[in-house]
Amino acid sequence: MMNTTPHDRRELAAFSCQQAISRMSSAFDAGDYEAGLAHYAPDAVWHRPDGVLRGIGEIRGYYAGRSPSLVICHVLTNFVVDFDAEGIATCSYYSMGFLQKSDEKRTLPVAMPGVGVLWRYHDRLTATDAGWKVIERRADRIYEPMG
Repeated sequence: MMNTTPHDRRELAAFSCQQAISRMSSAFDAGDYEAGLAHYAPDAVWHRPDGVLRGIGEIRGYYAGRSPSLVICHVLTNFVVDFDAEGIATCSYYSMGFLQKSDEKRTLPVAMPGVGVLWRYHDRLTATDAGWKVIERRADRIYEPMG
């Protein structure tokens, strides 16, 4: 059996937080909203520019309002995970979003209109028996499309 150090356990926890965010984003991009929602805590809070979503029900409602023909892709990078307390982490990262809206059926590939937006996210997560879950999400918009 391999001995692990506190540093090893911290690095594993940081990687697990990053994976939770990456898997959540990948699920939403694929249109699998229930799989993405599984990475939120039931009482999660999402601070958005258009208001605050409180609880998994309001977050689910936001995603349910998306068009089935929407093609969206988030490219996540520069993850930094800090531990605020035992079992609580803040995961900060950049998210570049590419979005294609259409009234037609969602098919790939789609024409790429250029870089969409760039956000700096700050997600607070809590450790649970089922893995790390987002309890609070905030984002700062860094770049917007021109025009």
